[in-house]
Amino acid sequence: MLQKLKRGFTVIIVPHDAEQSRSFRAPLWAFQAMGILFFIFITGFLVLYHNAGNLRDTVAEYQNLLNEAVSQKENLLKQKQIQEAEFTEEKRIQEEKIKRIAQEIQHLVMEMEELRELREAVYKKVDGLKPPKEPSTISESYASSDERGITLSRSGYANLESTLTNLARAERNLEMIKTSLPVEKENMETLINGIEEHNRRMRAIPSIRPAKGRISSGFGYRRDPFTGRTSFHSAVDISNAYGTPVYATAYGRVVSAGYCGGYGNMVIINHGYGYQTCYAHLSRIVVSVNQQVARGGLIGYMGRTGRSTGTHLHYEVRVNGKAVNPANYF
Repeated sequence: MLQKLKRGFTVIIVPHDAEQSRSFRAPLWAFQAMGILFFIFITGFLVLYHNAGNLRDTVAEYQNLLNEAVSQKENLLKQKQIQEAEFTEEKRIQEEKIKRIAQEIQHLVMEMEELRELREAVYKKVDGLKPPKEPSTISESYASSDERGITLSRSGYANLESTLTNLARAERNLEMIKTSLPVEKENMETLINGIEEHNRRMRAIPSIRPAKGRISSGFGYRRDPFTGRTSFHSAVDISNAYGTPVYATAYGRVVSAGYCGGYGNMVIINHGYGYQTCYAHLSRIVVSVNQQVARGGLIGYMGRTGRSTGTHLHYEVRVNGKAVNPANYF
């Protein structure tokens, strides 16, 4: 065995030039050891090369996964930015719309309040007018359009739903008021027409004494001063000094002004709504036919023209052509 180990190989190196060749002797075990080391080296190299390939594949796979994750993150970030931009723009549009609607509501409410206050003030000043029934659409329900009902929070996607809810509420309130306002305006127009009609009627009703003085003869049956017989007196006689001013007792238009038989100088005024007044035995007339006269306007002076026993004013009030007691209209 020892002899085998001592066996070896001689390696001779012969150069191509003229130099002396060289040789060295190596034992057999050395060559065996080198072969084993070479095998181990080759085996290790192959193993490392294989593992390195697997590692490169793994690294490449992880790199792809990382790139994909980064790409997904960037896409999500872009989508989020787009959603936030869309949300912000939508929210801004909704807020502007609500602000506009709120301003319209406030304007309409102010108009309705002004109409209502004006109507109530007029009813307080005018007797005999009954206010129309308050429309059911005018109520506290539109009061929900206050600032709290239209205030929008400025954070979070969840607020968009709140924004849309507030917008819908504001639109409903606006429609409610728009529906109520024409009713209110119609009531106001009815009121104004009623007031005008009321005022015209009131101006047409005789309501003052036509002249100063005492009532010398009343309305109704009496003994006629000329015949001594009982007859119906369709007026009241007011006695005073000659030339006492005589005034129209209501607004109207002069339909007759001149001498009229036993009535002497007489003025007849048509006041409308069936009312007429007559002023007889005047000494002088200062108005003419078709002239408009006002309540308290001068129309002539007291006298004794026509069939008269003394200076006085014969004053008649006729309603729909029928004589009524003038004393009821003083």
